[in-house]
Amino acid sequence: MPDDETTEDPYQEPGNSTVENWHGQRVERDAERADRISAERADHDEAEERFAEEAEGPADRRGGEVD
Repeated sequence: MPDDETTEDPYQEPGNSTVENWHGQRVERDAERADRISAERADHDEAEERFAEEAEGPADRRGGEVD
């Protein structure tokens, strides 16, 4: 692919893309967050409550747009 920053393919992310909030990326960050919180907390209910407070979740849960 040439070095130009645009592409005609609607499914190909441009080389200059800085998108960091695709659904899959949020899910991956939440999964890592869940692992970290569960390792830090022995009490399951407390870990679940903390995750609910910190998780990014779907964008629409925080008033954003869903991809």
